[in-house]
Amino acid sequence: MQLVKSLGDKKFIITTIIILAAFLRLYNLMLKPPFIPDEEVYFRTAEYYAFGKTNPLYTQLVGDTVLISQPNHVNYEHPLLGKLIFAFSLRLFGDSLFSARLISALFNIVLVYISYLIAKKIVREDKALLFSFLISIDPLNVSLSRSAMLDSFCLFFFASGILAYLYARDKNLGFILLSVFFGLAIAVKLTMLPLIITLILFSIFEIKRNKILSIPLSLSIVFLVFIITYLPYFYLSTNEKILPQEYHHLDYGTHNWNDFINLLNWIFLYNFYWHLEKNFYPYLFENPFFYTIQQNGAYQMFNANPLIVYAGIALLLIYPYYNTYIKKINENYRMLLWLFLPQAILLFIRGLAWYLIIFDYLSLLIMFTFSPKHGTVSEFFYLLYLLLVFVVDTILLVAYFLF
Repeated sequence: MQLVKSLGDKKFIITTIIILAAFLRLYNLMLKPPFIPDEEVYFRTAEYYAFGKTNPLYTQLVGDTVLISQPNHVNYEHPLLGKLIFAFSLRLFGDSLFSARLISALFNIVLVYISYLIAKKIVREDKALLFSFLISIDPLNVSLSRSAMLDSFCLFFFASGILAYLYARDKNLGFILLSVFFGLAIAVKLTMLPLIITLILFSIFEIKRNKILSIPLSLSIVFLVFIITYLPYFYLSTNEKILPQEYHHLDYGTHNWNDFINLLNWIFLYNFYWHLEKNFYPYLFENPFFYTIQQNGAYQMFNANPLIVYAGIALLLIYPYYNTYIKKINENYRMLLWLFLPQAILLFIRGLAWYLIIFDYLSLLIMFTFSPKHGTVSEFFYLLYLLLVFVVDTILLVAYFLF
């Protein structure tokens, strides 16, 4: 797999990969995918935050009654940051669905380059290039990045945290930056809360000094970042309130700390019920393509590559064995394991649902840490797996764009 021979080759290849990633994420962006219900929630929320438009979804209003448990134009069940990013894009590029999708796509294009830099610190240059290439064509990653969904931002901040940690690993700054970026991911979507478990594991096993202080430090940073992203909640009151007075703490506008505590309490109770009592997507054994959604006669909304996801499940057993008894020396082994395990726990508890995007990303990254001996049967099957990942990715992408 020694494919790269010169610095010029590296620059040319990674530039080509980023151009490909940009094409796959921007081509026909307005029409593909069709406008889906989740996007409608986030788009109307962005309009609300950007322009003060109160355009409630039909599911929230039944006659004159406001149903706060239904999708709504305020989208108070998710933190503010992701919706503020969408609102910024609408202010910058114009009030349209295209603008909301565009910012998601742009974040994901940058993610492809970040992925290359991450892999370059963990594996060889040629593998790093191949990893970034497969991320650029990964069907789940491509389809989510072309939609006005929060997941693309979550993955971006997650990967940015890993990158910052790897490049400042031996300094306190690395752990601080990891905590900041993980805090940003959580401030986008609460399904990123498993990252807190990762930070605790990092504090226990990765920090070389000040272990006692590292856990409260990281949790304090996460909470501080979360609070900072909610500054508009405290200080801006430019929007008309339509919720009943007893729910005023859910709305956008001027609030105090008591309102904020009530809001957090409502968010956690709501998410606990929504995510643990309901299951909108099949479990692993029910649908090998996972996020597949039927819409307008097509079955290609958010397809994951089953070879990557099922490999991730196998890695939960194989990866510790491989590093303990075969490779034995791998400074990145524990770091990747602490990133991987919290995602896997929730994946199995609640099927796939909203936990797949980072699990999928880490599964592929960890696969590239394997180094079978040249000329062995193990190398043959390893290369065959990577080839099949590419083939399945290509088939799913063609289906995504054609049907």
